[in-house]
Amino acid sequence: MKKITLLLLGLVLGTSSFAQTSLFSDDFESGVVAWTLSVTGTNGWVVNDIYAGFQPLISDTPDQPSQISTNPQSNYLHVMNSDVCSQLSVCNANYDAGTASTSYAEMANALNTTNYLNTTISFWWLCVGAAGNSYGELEYSTDNGTSWTSTGTEYSATGTWTQESVNLPAFKNAVEFPSE
Repeated sequence: MKKITLLLLGLVLGTSSFAQTSLFSDDFESGVVAWTLSVTGTNGWVVNDIYAGFQPLISDTPDQPSQISTNPQSNYLHVMNSDVCSQLSVCNANYDAGTASTSYAEMANALNTTNYLNTTISFWWLCVGAAGNSYGELEYSTDNGTSWTSTGTEYSATGTWTQESVNLPAFKNAVEFPSE
């Protein structure tokens, strides 16, 4: 099984008790400062603003929708096949479907949600992989990264930017998401 994680354009982790508070926001315009990226095999995480593919073999990454303030082609977090990037200079969102890999993009610093009753993570994503084979998923940790829990949604088979909001009851009055 191959698991690739989501192409993320923007990420906002917000909470509310009585008023909405944003605990974290990233549009990736500063690179990967707030992230730890894993690179396993030829498919690894990168942040760049490259959307051009290599037609007809590698599709262009679709432009960002107008709801994203930095559209149509700002920086985004995505999986990229490093061999294709180095050999063909195709460094957009693409991956080697013949290489089993699991790649992660993890927030570099913990967030404290103590005293917050409602926590939601919102992000833009696309993932053209196949369900159960090459897909993305959102995981979280409430114990300093010792264990991870999936939110239960497989992100795949979607070739257009899609906005997602996930309510995370596990973060109600929690201390960590994820940590260093």
